[in-house]
Amino acid sequence: MYRRTVQRAICLAIAAAMLLSLAITVPRDAKASGGATYYVDNVNGNDASNGTSAGTAWKTLTKVNATTFAPGDKILFKAGGAWQGQLWPKGSGVNGSPIVIDQYGTGNKPLIAGVTSELQTVFLKNQEYWEINNLEVTNPSTLPFSRDWKGARGERRGVYILNEESGILNHIYIKNLNIHDVDGVYTTRAGGIIFDSVGSYVPSAFNDVLIDGNTLTDVDAYGIYIGSNCTIRYGMGDLWEWVPKPYGSWTPTTNLKISNNTIVRPATGGIAWNVTDGAIVERYGSRSHIFGNKCFDLVGLCG
Repeated sequence: MYRRTVQRAICLAIAAAMLLSLAITVPRDAKASGGATYYVDNVNGNDASNGTSAGTAWKTLTKVNATTFAPGDKILFKAGGAWQGQLWPKGSGVNGSPIVIDQYGTGNKPLIAGVTSELQTVFLKNQEYWEINNLEVTNPSTLPFSRDWKGARGERRGVYILNEESGILNHIYIKNLNIHDVDGVYTTRAGGIIFDSVGSYVPSAFNDVLIDGNTLTDVDAYGIYIGSNCTIRYGMGDLWEWVPKPYGSWTPTTNLKISNNTIVRPATGGIAWNVTDGAIVERYGSRSHIFGNKCFDLVGLCG
């Protein structure tokens, strides 16, 4: 009896020691702490590098787009560099720690040039707490022009910020971009900088939006457009064919400021802000095309 008791105690001690060893040697799931800076260099970069210094920079948009960034992270593109394709980094920041896109080094703004297969060059979808600064953005198309909104070019955008059934998304800042040659069709959802809320089932909008210091040239159709389908109030009827249906309940974008932007030769209009509450639009310059018999420069709808 005594021997069995001793053997049992020894077995329990060994088992406990093994469990303690596992607790010490098996790490917990790693979590990104955020606050890192990532560099992208289209000439000397290497996607196999860690990206956390100019000397170990990444190279391609593919690498950036495949990464989920953490609050406080920065993504810096080398000045004078050029990339083709769509820039769509993943992840969201938090209040006080946005994710920032900017340039490093001296020289021309980094160029992100869209390709025909992608309707938007710089894209965020259902993401918040982002700041996008100091890029050159284009989205040209070799496809034929058509005044029909269903034309072959499609609803092309330089920068497209989409909230699709995600409630209220906060803090999107777009500053000091040079956006030009966006060759799309003539709808309100095509142009240089487009914010779009689709809340057919979940009332959706943006809060704390700043669009400041940008230059937009030769963009189809609008320079800057804030759109939404969360429009139902006061017995509202049908909207344009291209606005997603069913319409959602009235949910305005709040704390919107559009300032210090210059818009040259937009195909349809300069700036329009729809379904907003208390928007500020100031210090705006435009030289617009005439579209039909009308020239639309500055329009606030349903504000």
